[in-house]
Amino acid sequence: MKYLNQARRYGSKLAFAGVGLALPVLSFATPAGTYDGITSAVDFEEVATAVVAIAALIAVALVAKKGARMVLGMIGR
Repeated sequence: MKYLNQARRYGSKLAFAGVGLALPVLSFATPAGTYDGITSAVDFEEVATAVVAIAALIAVALVAKKGARMVLGMIGR
C-alpha cells in the first residue's frame, strides 16, 4: 500500500511535469496560419436577421399591448 501511494504521488507530479514540458513543444510544432477557413464557414447574416426579426415581433407585441391599454382606458372613463 505504501508503494502504491508513493507511485500515485510521484506519478501525478511526473504527469504534470510532462504536460508542462510538452505544451511549448507542441505549440512550436503546429504551423501558425490564417483563420480564413474557420471564419469563412460562419455566416452571421442569417443569425442577425433572425435576431432582428424576433426583436421586431416583441416590439410589435408591446406596442399593441400599450395601444390596447390606452383604448380600453378611454372606454372605461
